[in-house]
Amino acid sequence: MKNFFLLVLLFFVLFSSCSNSKEEKTQIYAIKYADSLYSSNYIFHDNRTEQMIPFSWLFYLLEYKGKTILIDTGVCDKAKVERYALQNYLSPPEILREYLLPSSPDYIFLTHTHFDHLGCVEEFKNATIIVQEQGLPTLLSSFPDIDKTRIHTFSDSFFFDDALTLQYVGGHSRDSSVVWLTSENETFLFVGDECYTSENCLNTIPVGTFYNGTKNLEFIRGLNNTVRVLYFHEAPSKKRVTRIT
Repeated sequence: MKNFFLLVLLFFVLFSSCSNSKEEKTQIYAIKYADSLYSSNYIFHDNRTEQMIPFSWLFYLLEYKGKTILIDTGVCDKAKVERYALQNYLSPPEILREYLLPSSPDYIFLTHTHFDHLGCVEEFKNATIIVQEQGLPTLLSSFPDIDKTRIHTFSDSFFFDDALTLQYVGGHSRDSSVVWLTSENETFLFVGDECYTSENCLNTIPVGTFYNGTKNLEFIRGLNNTVRVLYFHEAPSKKRVTRIT
């Protein structure tokens, strides 16, 4: 009888361990909220062809160690949707609800404070916002009534833990940052707009819209092919929501 109870106890310990392991597995979702065309001279430095190129608009959701994290938030301003001729638009909060994804994130990591990256911040009022310090004025002017106690700024890096980090680059914009994540022995780079598309990163072509072109080029040159780069204007599939891991 004693051995029986020991076996039962061992079963529950193993089952609990497996359950926790599954719960802690990192999940990454690429969420495309719109498509458009965009001029090549904005996407690629020194490109004067002004060719209109298919351009996606994305943000990302992480389920990470029991927390939900948005990397950027997309656009919620209908005037911006019309101005930039966004097609197939569905607001980020609507997508999260429609696809039964977590809709009340714990954190928002902003790669930078351009309209299409911070645009839905106030739709997620319970989230702690992590933003590079030079982006704070834009965040506050965009949302004058925002609860400032929600905001955490950083200078060079913000370490969520030893596997998840925001790193300041300052190439594309004054506050431009990227997010590094190591999970299951794979390294992911959420590149913000330091590369608009894979062609920027793979062919070492700086972006056409930049604050500091030298920093942007140095960053791209420093990348290697062991990193899996996730883009905010090039979708990994035609789906509205793509599960990466």
